[in-house]
Amino acid sequence: MCYHKVNSQFSIFAGRGASPKVENQTTAAVRRGNGSLPEAERPTQLLPMAKILTDTVKMIAYRAETALVGLLRKHLKKEDETRALVRELLVSSADILPNEKENTLTVRIHRMVCPAHDTAISSLLAELTKATFHHPENGARTVYKLT
Repeated sequence: MCYHKVNSQFSIFAGRGASPKVENQTTAAVRRGNGSLPEAERPTQLLPMAKILTDTVKMIAYRAETALVGLLRKHLKKEDETRALVRELLVSSADILPNEKENTLTVRIHRMVCPAHDTAISSLLAELTKATFHHPENGARTVYKLT
């Protein structure tokens, strides 16, 4: 049994005995959005160059996430758990502290909920610090810490 919304009312029909008229109305209503959102709030299609840029940023973000998962994989057993931890890390709170005397930029990540995750994140941050990333404008060395 299928449920379709046609003209703000639900119509129930079985797959074989359904009227072609009802199916066509339903398909057309889905395609045009049936006015469910005001015109100003309806999503618009991106321009081709904006879509390419958006897709490129998404691809870079996914590759960065995958690289971090690879670094954390040796500390956690399941890849799904590792990927979830990386996502949690990327949206977690952090403090950025510049130190002009030592020419460093310290990124302090706040602790995770689980102590096992803290251990894994600490080792990841140690690896990232050891890789000596530098700020592109002032050349400050980035130091990562878990607080």
